[in-house]
Amino acid sequence: MDIPVEKRWSGLAGTQAVVHLYADGVDTGLSAVLDANNNWQHTFTNLELYHQGVYIQYSIVEDPMAGYTVSITGDATTGFVVTNTKDIPPSTPKTSDTNNLSIYAGMLLMAVLVGGYAFYYKQTCNN
Repeated sequence: MDIPVEKRWSGLAGTQAVVHLYADGVDTGLSAVLDANNNWQHTFTNLELYHQGVYIQYSIVEDPMAGYTVSITGDATTGFVVTNTKDIPPSTPKTSDTNNLSIYAGMLLMAVLVGGYAFYYKQTCNN
């Protein structure tokens, strides 16, 4: 049995990826480096279909890549496609509005003046 593996990128592509072949959830020790030199493809060849009369379930695991989310589709019969999507860091929310700074300063000045006048008026009327 031969199992093809293809690497795809969504967003900025990395330089390489390492995939490991598993059989029934156990690492077989077979791995492949996928990069531009091999067109992001590899085929694991001459694999056994059965172990002690039981059909072997093959799967692929990719080494973690910082800044990417991985998705693995397909199966041993049709082949596996490993897609990495570049993580987009959350945008920093805008915390202030500096466009209207002069308006805010004017409003603050008016509030201080009105408050000061009210205080002065109250003091002079009570005396």
